[in-house]
Amino acid sequence: RLGAEIDYVIDKVDEEAKVAVGNRLKAMAVKRKKYYFGSDKYGNNILYPDKIAEARVVATIINGIFVEVFGVETFIPSAELSYQRIANPEEAFTVGERVLVRISKIEKNPDDFTVSIVTSIKRAKEDPYQKAVGKLQVGSQYVGRVSMVDANGVFVHLPCGVDCLCAFPPRGRPVLNAQVTVVVEGINLPRRRIWGKITHSARVI
Repeated sequence: RLGAEIDYVIDKVDEEAKVAVGNRLKAMAVKRKKYYFGSDKYGNNILYPDKIAEARVVATIINGIFVEVFGVETFIPSAELSYQRIANPEEAFTVGERVLVRISKIEKNPDDFTVSIVTSIKRAKEDPYQKAVGKLQVGSQYVGRVSMVDANGVFVHLPCGVDCLCAFPPRGRPVLNAQVTVVVEGINLPRRRIWGKITHSARVI
């Protein structure tokens, strides 16, 4: 969590040592009580399921990130970070960065003001697949950028904002961020799947 922006409450001050002792947990409890158990001037809940809220990134790991949403710390897995495939969340997000999240679930305990939530960064944004289907045509060529390479194949991010899954080309695997040309071979909107084949790559290994 080095570099993360946090709130804290001063617990005590040592005048001789000129040191103040802060308490992050108390500050988080104050925020939870206000935003999850309080209400606005009209008597409505401030935070609720389907609400979009600002969060602060407090830690990043290889398969997701931890964010704090008004006193509640929660984990967002890689699949909920973006509609685009993210190979490494540690490179895509920075500790201390502010992001918008959509709250999908809230569980509250009024006895001790504890809260657990489920959030998503990608669901706070417009789903690009609806528009992409109108722009893409099966059999047409498009230039994109390699967003991830794994056991399933090569994911190519197209200019319309979606990824196209391609089989490994016979002449070698493109590197991450390489510019490639793909031919779209199929589109499945309900499953949000687009697949094709790579016809040209600027750089391979």
